Amino acid sequence: MNKFPLPKAIILITLLVCVIPPAAAQEGGTIRLSPGNPPPRPKPPRKKYTKVEGATDTKTAAKTGLLVALAAPNAKLFLERLDDQSDGGDREGQISAEQSHFIFSDLKPGLYRLSVELESYEDASGKNGAQVVTIKEDTPTVAAFKLRLRTYNVTIKTNVSAGEITYSAKGEATRIGTILAGKVMLSNLSAGKYDIEIRPTELGYQTLKSAIVVGEGQTAFDVTIDRKLSTGILAPIWTTLNEWDAPQTWSVNTLKLLAKGRGIALPRDESMRYYTNFEMSCDVKLINDTAASFVLRAKDKQNYYLIQITGGKADEKYLVRGFVVKNGVERRLPNELLVTDQGISKDFFRVTIKCVENRIKVDITTPDGLELSLGELQDANLTFQVGAPGLAIRNLEEVEIGFFHVKPLTNSARQ
Repeated sequence: MNKFPLPKAIILITLLVCVIPPAAAQEGGTIRLSPGNPPPRPKPPRKKYTKVEGATDTKTAAKTGLLVALAAPNAKLFLERLDDQSDGGDREGQISAEQSHFIFSDLKPGLYRLSVELESYEDASGKNGAQVVTIKEDTPTVAAFKLRLRTYNVTIKTNVSAGEITYSAKGEATRIGTILAGKVMLSNLSAGKYDIEIRPTELGYQTLKSAIVVGEGQTAFDVTIDRKLSTGILAPIWTTLNEWDAPQTWSVNTLKLLAKGRGIALPRDESMRYYTNFEMSCDVKLINDTAASFVLRAKDKQNYYLIQITGGKADEKYLVRGFVVKNGVERRLPNELLVTDQGISKDFFRVTIKCVENRIKVDITTPDGLELSLGELQDANLTFQVGAPGLAIRNLEEVEIGFFHVKPLTNSARQ
């Protein structure tokens, strides 16, 4: 029996071997693999190898050598005799999860091919996962592989021209991409599942929440995002509130809505919850001369525009003021409009609100029939692009609603 120590060079290489890290049920649409995906790379055929356990020391039989294979934990190693097949010397081993080397012992001198495989990894040492080694008597041979995670460039094509995508694998930080001309490239993704969220900038398109699985033959995806726009007219007759999601303290009487008690009312009909550019007309009476409040483009009851026309007993008298309500928190729009006729405190008056892109134009017709164009409020951020119209009680106001009418605006009517 021969015994020889591993040279310091082998120990040093063992310490340096590492894995190089890579670079850093659907809702709202559908996502599928593109027909243009390349097929998975075929694995090389393997003949039958004899599975062996790695040697734990450097002892070996006389007139034999050994091979120290350096690679990543869990890598499979295939050793094939090239110059003499008479002894059936082809062997297979696997590095344990706790180590980065494997020792093939008792090898007859000669020429061998050593190959390495590890799921989702590739050879970064330029050797294409295999190298030829020469085994000599009483001399250790070292073969080192540098493995790194295989990464993919993923292409997502969508039916929206612009937007933002966020994506992350489990345990990883969320990354952000920009959709331009209906396409986005996600670079250097390792194989696995990624949660994605696509937020289109175009009006009416829904946010898509889904997941993709990246890997061989799975690098191109086609995404179809749902678009919902309300095209009908909302014109309730106030005989019941069954078709409205409204506070319990609100009621109807003699074809009028009595709104009393804080909260907002939105139509239950799904087809009426996706208006973008529209005109709202409403006859309203300030019962306690405080204010009337209108909801525009509500995503839900925590996210919407709130437009308020105040009366003679409000904290700020005879104003039109606007708010962005996001996650239940109000942010006031920068400008306000003056109501120049105090007749709104006396009886029903008509409010006409035209909501176009980020502009909210407010007109009123006073109880005396005087038509007043009060001006525009603007949200520079265009926080809400699409949503439901509705009514609100912001604080202690009490109002009576008669005629209520919402219609979408065509291109020619948006001026």
